[in-house]
Amino acid sequence: MTKKKSNKKKPEEEGYCDPKCAEAKVPSYITPRCLFWHINNEVGYGPIGGTPCAHYVAGAKKITISRGVRCYNDHPIRVGQVVQYFLGKGWEMRTSEDPLGKLHKVRKGDIWARLNPDGVSGHCGYVVDVTPGRKPVIRVSHHPQSAAPTTVTYGTSKSVRGGEFYGPKLPKTRWLGNCNPTDPKRKFEFHDLKKEKKNCQIDEIKCKVHFSSKKEALDYGYDPCAYCKPGKSTR
Repeated sequence: MTKKKSNKKKPEEEGYCDPKCAEAKVPSYITPRCLFWHINNEVGYGPIGGTPCAHYVAGAKKITISRGVRCYNDHPIRVGQVVQYFLGKGWEMRTSEDPLGKLHKVRKGDIWARLNPDGVSGHCGYVVDVTPGRKPVIRVSHHPQSAAPTTVTYGTSKSVRGGEFYGPKLPKTRWLGNCNPTDPKRKFEFHDLKKEKKNCQIDEIKCKVHFSSKKEALDYGYDPCAYCKPGKSTR
């Protein structure tokens, strides 16, 4: 059902629910409070049922749409809508041939989504914190609670595991990490592209992750290349 705003005069008969009435019927834990829509001119407005995660993420990220199913304040209410919105804004899926390499690309502010086969429904959240490391700890807020939104560590809860992360394209910097799972001797090695040597074999790296700084590469547990010598290992 799409949101409708009627220009007709509101019926005066008993049972009509205006926006204020509809908001009062939305469960108290829901944020933002606009999870309702126009039903028809007879009954007025009413709460939107279903899982509120997409609406929660849309509200937190200040997403509004002008077409498709949406709440009273134009936030999308389906997980697929949230994913498509950000892909349309130039975001990318955090992909990698290596499971850990994919997680090394996740940054605070990214969204996480696990879509069902229909590509519309599912579950989603947004990244509130990332603790770097070979196995980074990624905290995802995925369910509205008026007092304290539900936040869990990715992979430790049935609610937030699997799926994909999406975020703004990461810039290609001088600090290049190798997360190639088929190259165990050089996996988790990073290079300084401004000091690249022939033995670095950069062209052979198929699974790459760029870091914003040498420190970030070291924080994620990458060891310095022995040839371009970008720094000393902290491990």
